[in-house]
Amino acid sequence: MDGSKAKVPRGKSGFVDVRDVALAHLRAIEIPEAAGKRFIVYGHKGKLPEIYGWLATFNGRGAKVPTTLDEGDEDAPGELVNNARSKKVLKIDYHTLEETFKDHAEQLFPKSGI
Repeated sequence: MDGSKAKVPRGKSGFVDVRDVALAHLRAIEIPEAAGKRFIVYGHKGKLPEIYGWLATFNGRGAKVPTTLDEGDEDAPGELVNNARSKKVLKIDYHTLEETFKDHAEQLFPKSGI
């Protein structure tokens, strides 16, 4: 959001909201069924152009997010990992990627605006 990228990169990456990670830690101690188990805490795989699009909505407030797509090919579809156990045992209902990125970006601006 600081103008360090000239173009929107292609590709995908896995993301998880820090609020979901904190909740997973809390529930891992509170839920007896979670004892001794390991959990993959993973929200969603996100396409970088889509994420940059959400962040570009902050350009009118002083952010410097590119809107021109870089050259290249898209990655293969599909999720990176299986987070079913964290959903079932820890009862995690992951934040959407859009909510995660917009909420985080919103924190970068003073309440009175730029």
